[in-house]
Amino acid sequence: MRERTNKADYMLQIIEIGDVAWQGKTQPVFCRAEDGHEYIVKGKYAGRKALVAEFMANHLGRTLGLPIPPFDVLEVDPAVFKYGVNRQVIELLGQGPLFGSRRVFNVEEISQTNIKIVDPQLQAKILAFDWWVANGDRIYGESGGNPNLLWDVSGAKCWVIDHNLAFEPELMNEFFSNHIFHAARSLWTNRFCREMEEAFTKSLHRLQVLWDQLPEDWVGVDMGLDLEKIQRILSKYQSDTAKFWNS
Repeated sequence: MRERTNKADYMLQIIEIGDVAWQGKTQPVFCRAEDGHEYIVKGKYAGRKALVAEFMANHLGRTLGLPIPPFDVLEVDPAVFKYGVNRQVIELLGQGPLFGSRRVFNVEEISQTNIKIVDPQLQAKILAFDWWVANGDRIYGESGGNPNLLWDVSGAKCWVIDHNLAFEPELMNEFFSNHIFHAARSLWTNRFCREMEEAFTKSLHRLQVLWDQLPEDWVGVDMGLDLEKIQRILSKYQSDTAKFWNS
């Protein structure tokens, strides 16, 4: 994953477009980039707000040490966009900057069986991260759901994906009832909370830097998410620490 030093940095070129990765709100598409890697790419159909949420939340999650696949900002090579065969899929992406998460292989959506294998401390950290960034979209229960976690069958580890609904506090009312790792809240000891707060604070110091790396096309319009809103959401643990951890 490249560190974008400014908004004008060169974007990875998509040289091959495959099929829609899975049906859903954002309609991501399998693509191959010039670096030889495959990416799961979101674009026009997902909307700018989703792309900004993905970029910011993925960066923040990786600073906390979460197992989030490498990601990058990409764009469709003009020749592919003009002469590509699958016009319907190409239109889902559109022109301009796109968000791409590196595709990981030999994985499946996490199951009830595999949930029990995930390290309890990692469960607690993922739960805290989602609570911090106001991501209510990691839902799972006996009847299924939308866990947004992939399970590496051979490596026996999970990958944390899909943060397009981060920074949506209005979707958090049932968070601790619906989250896939809700039971790990019992591991939020005083020591754990202090360590997470230290990690949150370090990440907050980089917030402006991360925002400045966003493509201008994503932030040049009113799309319902700005730096002030993100800052306000991420600072809640500072303004009322007891309420943050005990809501």
